[in-house]
Parts: sequence; structure tokens; C-alpha cells
Amino acid sequence: MAKPILFYISHGHRQDVGGGKTDPGAVSGKFVEADLAYKCCKYLRDYLLNHRGSMTYKVAYPEYKGNGMHLWDHVQDIIRRRVKYRTVAIDWHFNAGGGKGCECWIPKNNKYSLELAKLILEEQQKIGRPLHAYDGKINTAIHKDSTLQFLKAPGPTLLFEAGYVDGKTDRKDFDTDKELKQIAEAVGKAMIRYYQKYK
Repeated sequence: MAKPILFYISHGHRQDVGGGKTDPGAVSGKFVEADLAYKCCKYLRDYLLNHRGSMTYKVAYPEYKGNGMHLWDHVQDIIRRRVKYRTVAIDWHFNAGGGKGCECWIPKNNKYSLELAKLILEEQQKIGRPLHAYDGKINTAIHKDSTLQFLKAPGPTLLFEAGYVDGKTDRKDFDTDKELKQIAEAVGKAMIRYYQKYK
């Protein structure tokens, strides 16, 4: 019998960087990546738990109380949890640098990460979110890079960039808690679709 699926959530940043300070991630005016990602991950966790019904997946969000974890610690935590579960891990971010749209980073040669990335981007498109791609195609909004620390964890892993904090168009999509919740719930729908295929 297959181990149960566990959705592992990380909000990226907010970890201790010394001197009583935490990493804010990208910042543009009132838009702070760490705070936006934290809100989204709380909404995502709540959505997954509230819509679980008779489904048997588990949810882990070790940063739920707000403090961040270093990426190496996430990898070790995922390794430990894989003794009992099939982990499916997502690290949530917001981008900066003048671009537009959402995108996913996945490890090379992991078909399950690729499938989850496609599902997430499909659900983002359904709520009108643009993809970070000039041609608007999902495949060009998915990048493969196994050197990123979070993506070194075993099993399906994914880094989701939900938009650009310094992009005027993007910021209109997530300048209210209602919009952040909608983005997070779209990711939750994708994760449940993934579970329903691989349960």
C-alpha cells in the first residue's frame, strides 16, 4: 500500500539573518515578499485542510506561526517526513526585477514536479493571472534548475513565483488579502487535482 501524500508548504524568507533581523525577500514600497508569501501559504494551508473531506492527504506547514526556516533545514525536514509520507513540496515566493506574471521552478528530470507545475499554472490562468512568458504558454513559464536548495529535497518539489512585487500590472492582482486568498486557493485546487491522480 502506498504511503499517504503529504503536502509540504514553505513561505520562503522570514528566516533569522542575525542581529534580530529576518530576511524580507524582495521589497517594493509596501509590497514585501516575505509577508505576501506568508499570507498566501496560510490561505493555502487552510484551503487544503478545509477541502480535504474524505481525501487522505496530510498537510505540513512548519512556518505557520510566522518564523521562517533556512532552506537546508527544509530539505532535512522533508527527508525525515518521507519515511512516512510521499511528500509534495512547494516553496512560495514573489519575484522582482521588472518582469511580469507567475512562473514555476522545478528540478530537472522530475516528471511529477513538472506535472504539478503545469496544474498550478493552469489554475492561475483560470483566475486571469498572466504567465511569466512572452508567448503565454505554460511550458515557457516553467524553469528547470536542480541547483536551487529547496529543489534538492527528494520527491516532487516546486518553487512558485506568484508575481512581481515591483510590477505595476502584477501588483494589481495581489494588493488585497482577498486577491492573495484567490491566488492561494487556485494553487490549492491544483494540488488537490494532483492528489486525485496519484492518491
